[in-house]
Amino acid sequence: MKDKLKIFTDKHRESFEIHELDLEKTWDSLDRKLNKLDRKRAKNPWKVLLKIAASILVFLTVTAGFYLNDQRIAMNNNGIALHNVSSELADTEAFYASQIADKIKIIEIESGGLDPEIQIQLNILDNDYLSLKKDLNDNADSEEVINAMIEYYRIKLAMLEKILNEIQKNDDNKEHEKAQTI
Repeated sequence: MKDKLKIFTDKHRESFEIHELDLEKTWDSLDRKLNKLDRKRAKNPWKVLLKIAASILVFLTVTAGFYLNDQRIAMNNNGIALHNVSSELADTEAFYASQIADKIKIIEIESGGLDPEIQIQLNILDNDYLSLKKDLNDNADSEEVINAMIEYYRIKLAMLEKILNEIQKNDDNKEHEKAQTI
């Protein structure tokens, strides 16, 4: 079975070909239409710039959305630190954090590293602090939680100072014993 349309066109081919295509006229018509489009584009170059600006704006908005979502997820997982509540608490947190870091460095230098038992105690304190941060995330205006977080820093600093004093006493005793044996 042949295609009916093909059979029909083959039979009536002569009637389809009564008009001849004027190539020059056709190309001139196409050329005029293309020139009109080029002139429209030349008259409105701001449209291209507007499209580029809109694309950049969409990109920045999507990027900012992803960033803020990551921050929100991190805050939900890790809780809120004191520096997220107010600038005064940020100063307090920075003070205690630097004091604690200094004491840990001194202890590591004096004793040749942190004792594993001390490290375990510090980790326990840090875990308690993480739970306080999560509690603060649930209720950011809670004075009790904020005071407990500040107390955490005080306890940790006092513990490190006590350890440092013990190390220095041991060093003094060793020096005293060396002086007596000489």
